[in-house]
Amino acid sequence: MSYLLYFEQRWFFAFMLTLSIVSCGKDRIPIEEKDELYTLNFKFEGFTATKQPLNAAFKHSSRKLASTSGDVETPGYLYFWAFNQGSLYPDIQIPSGRQTVITYNQGITPGNFVSSTYTYTGFEAGKALSFQGAEEIIFEMPIKGVQQITNLGFDIGSSGKGPKDFELYYSIDGENYSVLQQVNQFESATANAKNSFIYDLQEKAIFADRLWIKIIPQAGDRMGGDEFNRGMGTCRLDNFYLEGIYDRSQANQMSKLYYFIYHRENKDIYQIGEVNEEDLADFALQLPFGTYDLMFVLNQSDFDLILSSNPENWTNVFVGNYFSNGNAMVYGVVDQIEVMQDESFTFTLDRWYSQVSFAFTDTDLSLADRIVVRPLHAPFYFVPWGEMIADPMLDATELVFEEGFASEKQIIFNQFLGPLIEVGEVSYQLEVYADDRLLRTFTVGDNMKNNMQLTFTGELMEDVEARGGFLIDKNEVWEGVIEAAF
Repeated sequence: MSYLLYFEQRWFFAFMLTLSIVSCGKDRIPIEEKDELYTLNFKFEGFTATKQPLNAAFKHSSRKLASTSGDVETPGYLYFWAFNQGSLYPDIQIPSGRQTVITYNQGITPGNFVSSTYTYTGFEAGKALSFQGAEEIIFEMPIKGVQQITNLGFDIGSSGKGPKDFELYYSIDGENYSVLQQVNQFESATANAKNSFIYDLQEKAIFADRLWIKIIPQAGDRMGGDEFNRGMGTCRLDNFYLEGIYDRSQANQMSKLYYFIYHRENKDIYQIGEVNEEDLADFALQLPFGTYDLMFVLNQSDFDLILSSNPENWTNVFVGNYFSNGNAMVYGVVDQIEVMQDESFTFTLDRWYSQVSFAFTDTDLSLADRIVVRPLHAPFYFVPWGEMIADPMLDATELVFEEGFASEKQIIFNQFLGPLIEVGEVSYQLEVYADDRLLRTFTVGDNMKNNMQLTFTGELMEDVEARGGFLIDKNEVWEGVIEAAF
C-alpha cells in the first residue's frame, strides 16, 4: 500500500483519474453521468530538466539523526515526534524520501493537539497528540535503509476516565502483528500524568521497508480512580521516537511534480497527486466545467518535500522543505484556469529557492575535516490560499560537509523560500571540526528574497567573532546575488 502526503490513497469517486502516464493521485469529483468531463493537457517550462548536485561533499543530517560513518556505527533517532507545532510531521526523520502515517480506529487521521507538560531532552514541553475513544493507535514509519532498530519510546497519559494500560504490537506488513509487550500499566493513574515507556528492539532484528507500531489502550489498574470509559476518556502521546542506525547511502535523487487543483465554487471537487518528471510530456487530467485554483510544485532533490497532511481542505495546503535537503531545486506556480472544453495549458514554473554559498579565502584548509551548518531562522513554508494559525512544521535538521571543501574552498546549498517576493531574514551557525574537535563556531546572516544568490566570503579558520571578516555579495542576475562577510 503506497501513501501520498500522509493520507491513504483511495478512490471515492464516480470515475477514475485519467492519466496517460504512471502517476499517483487523489481526486474527489462527485458528478452525475450527464456531467461532461474535459481533458486538460498540461505543459511546463522555466526549469532545467537535468539536475546536477551542488556539492559532492554535501551530506544530509538531522539533530541526533541515526548515522553511519566508516566502520563506526552511531545509534540515534530514526524518527522523533514532539508535536509542539501541532503537526503530524516528525521533528526528526531519516532522509528516506517516504512519508510517515499516524492513524487511529481503522484509518482516522488524528488532529487534536493539546497543551502538554511532558518535557524531553532537547525538546521543551508544548503540545501532545490527543485521542478520544481510541481503540487502536498506529504509527507507520518507513525504515528502508535502516541497519538496526534499537529502541522505541514515548510518553503517554490519560484523563481520569481514560486508559491506564495498553497493549503494544509491531508489524512489517501492516496486517500481521507481533507482541512487543502485552501489559503496560501506567505508574500514575492521576489524570494526564506523564508515564514514560522505553522498549529494547535490538533482539527483534527488524528489517523491512516499513514498520507499524500499534497501541491498543486498555482499562488497566484504576488505582481507586474513575472507572474506564473508552468513549469519553482521552489519552495523549508525546515525545514518540524510534532509535537505530541508518545507512545514508540509501538516499536517492528524485524529480517529480506535485499538483493541487480545487474547484472555486465546489470545494468537494479537487484533484491532488504527483507525477514523475520524465512523464510530464504526457500529463493530462479530466475535470468538469468550472473555475479552478491550482498549484504545481516541481521537486528536484534527494527527498520529498513537506506537504499538508490533509490537503483535501484547500485552506490547509502548504509546502515546505527540510533544511537538510539542501540540494533541493524547487519550482512552482499558483494560478487559476477556466475549464469549458478540452484544452492545453502551459505554465512557467518559477524558482522557489535561493542559493547560499560560503567562499573561503584561507590558503590552507587541510586541518578542518567537517563543517556543520544550522539554520537559526524559522523554517520557510508557503501557504497559497489560507493562513496558518501556527507554524505547520518544525525543522531540527542540519547540513554536514565532510569532503571537498578543503580543495574547492567553498560550500554551497539551496535555501527553500517559496515564492517569497519581499526580503526575509536568514541566519546560519557554522561549526568547524577537526577529528571531532570543535575548532570554531560563528554566525552569519543577511536579508534575502526568492531567486537570489547569497555568498559569504572570508577566512574559515580565522578565530574572529560572528561576521567578523566576511564580505556579502548579492547577485541580481538570478534575481539577486548577495555577498556577505563572516
